[in-house]
Amino acid sequence: MKLHSVALLFSIILLSSCIRERNYDIKTATPVPYAQISKTAAFNDQFASLTLDSINNVLLINLIIKNADKIPFPINDEYKDTLTHTAFNLEFLYNGQIIKSDYCSFKSTLRWTNDTTENKKDLRLTTDTIDLSGGSLFSFKLPYYAFHHIKSGKQKFTLKVYQTLFMDELRLKTDSTYKYLKLYDPKQLFATEISFELNIPKIYKSRLYGYGLQLRNDSIFSPAGMDNTIWNSSYPDIYWSVFYPTDMIYAQTPYQKSTDRYEGNDTFILYHYYKNDSIGIGVYDHDNLSPDDGLGYKVVDLRSMERKYPKRLSFDAIKSMDLKLQQEGAVN
Repeated sequence: MKLHSVALLFSIILLSSCIRERNYDIKTATPVPYAQISKTAAFNDQFASLTLDSINNVLLINLIIKNADKIPFPINDEYKDTLTHTAFNLEFLYNGQIIKSDYCSFKSTLRWTNDTTENKKDLRLTTDTIDLSGGSLFSFKLPYYAFHHIKSGKQKFTLKVYQTLFMDELRLKTDSTYKYLKLYDPKQLFATEISFELNIPKIYKSRLYGYGLQLRNDSIFSPAGMDNTIWNSSYPDIYWSVFYPTDMIYAQTPYQKSTDRYEGNDTFILYHYYKNDSIGIGVYDHDNLSPDDGLGYKVVDLRSMERKYPKRLSFDAIKSMDLKLQQEGAVN
């Protein structure tokens, strides 16, 4: 990457290090009280702690597993191995039915996956598989726009938190090498069901259309050689992201490899809290071996993109980017 402007370099470094996601200070959030409907024996004050808090239309959920040395993890009889790895599921229900939402589809774009399962619209969060042997903290941030099918105002919800399986992986020596063996036990130690209330705001729906972008290539910035490897020098692998609120990642496009322009036509369904709102637009260079490099970030007023022809933006290392928006009104 050839840069001849200290200011542009600083802004791109700041973008790549700070703008991907907001971290909320739990001390400034408002606790959300809840009533416990049911729980397993191990989901008690000795081993588990669950808290809910709310701030800026975001529900913060923290699950702590503690005193792991006393938890009765399952033990494999044949290998005498204690299975301490598991994953947690969080399911959100309203009137006894799991909530349907587009939220999980937005989040799947952040890993460049496409959920095609029958239950892809279920409002369900799943953690990675984690080793609980040293205790663990699981933190979740759920924006209120995930409840876009729920009527605005104070509403009562049910949350199920549970795991269903423990596992471990053994490294076993053979005659000439090693092999790995995975062990499983369908034991449920941790499960609880709670009810709580949230004041759901009015939620608006819009469609954001992207018509591609081109990077600068001038005396200030050149994309040539951004992805230097031991094999070759190439152009960046470009994608762009939507932020809503403007400092919270919402969704992103696929990336296009080794190019100075992104030529995809993209459509995002955007849920937002105000008719006259703003979003953030970030452009990145994807890297498989290190954090992605930021190429530009800009806050855009929704009203400025409501037009017959796309609005052309120019910012940071972006020479041109074309966007258009169509508002569909309140949905709840």
